[in-house]
Amino acid sequence: MLIFSCLRKTNIFWHDLCVYAHGMNVGLYQSVSGMKSSFDQQQAIAENLANSALPGARARNVFFTVAEPADKSKLPEMVKSGAFSLPVEAQSYVSFRQGALQKTNSPYDIALESNRAFFAVRSADGQEMLTRNGQFNRNAAGHLVQTDGSELLLEGGGTLNLQGVNNILISDDGNVTSDAGKTLGKLKLVQVDNPQTDLTQMSSSMFKVKDDAKTKSGLAAGDRVAQGYLEQANSDTVEQMVKMISVMRVYEANQKMMTAQDDTMEKLITSITE
Repeated sequence: MLIFSCLRKTNIFWHDLCVYAHGMNVGLYQSVSGMKSSFDQQQAIAENLANSALPGARARNVFFTVAEPADKSKLPEMVKSGAFSLPVEAQSYVSFRQGALQKTNSPYDIALESNRAFFAVRSADGQEMLTRNGQFNRNAAGHLVQTDGSELLLEGGGTLNLQGVNNILISDDGNVTSDAGKTLGKLKLVQVDNPQTDLTQMSSSMFKVKDDAKTKSGLAAGDRVAQGYLEQANSDTVEQMVKMISVMRVYEANQKMMTAQDDTMEKLITSITE
C-alpha cells in the first residue's frame, strides 16, 4: 500500500526537513502525501471512466515518484525558497496502446490498427489536430466532420467533398473512392515517432504535434485503416472500477493513520500538561 511504501522509502532527509521547516509531525506529513497521491489517482480514474464511451479516447495512467534525498546543509535555503515538495507525488502519462475495434457498418466510421498512427483533422478554430476518434458524419456541405465540427483532412490539407456522392469506399491504406469508382483523395494519416513525448494532449482524444520533424506521413508496415469500425477507448471499465476501490482503501488507510497520530499527539500533550 502507498502509505507503507512511503514510510519505507522516504529518506531520513524528509524527517529533518519537516522538523526544520515547520516543526511538523513527520507521520502526518507522510499520510497527507499518501492521501493527496490517492486523490490525484482517483481523478485520473474518474476521467477514464467518463471517457470510456468516447471512440479513440486515450487513458491517463498514474505512477508515483518518491522524493530524492538532498544535502542537509541546504535546508535553510530550501525552506526559505519553498523548494521542496511532498515525499510521494502522483504523476500521469497517456497510454497510446491500441483499443478494441467495434464493427458499426457505417461507411463514415473509420478506425486505425496502429499504435503510432493518427487521423489528421482541422478543428473548429482552424488548427490541425491528430486524433484516434474515427467517428465522422456527413454535414450539409458534404464534408466528414466530428461532433465538435472538426473536419477530416486529406493529404495536401484539403477535405473530402462528397457532394453528388452516394457512398464511399476507403482502402486499407486510406485511399477514398466513390461507389462509382471516382478517386476522391487519400486520408491524411500521420505517424508519430514517440507519442508520449512528441504530442501535447488537448483533450481525451485530440492531440497537437510538438515538432513536425518527429512525424511521418502514411502508415507503417502492418498498419491499416478499417472502414465501418470504431476504435473503442483504450481503458477497461472493469479494470478502472477495481483500481478505484483499491485507491479508496489506500486513501482510507492514510486517513486512519492521521487519526491515530493525532490521538497519540493528544495523549502526549495531555500527559505533559498534567
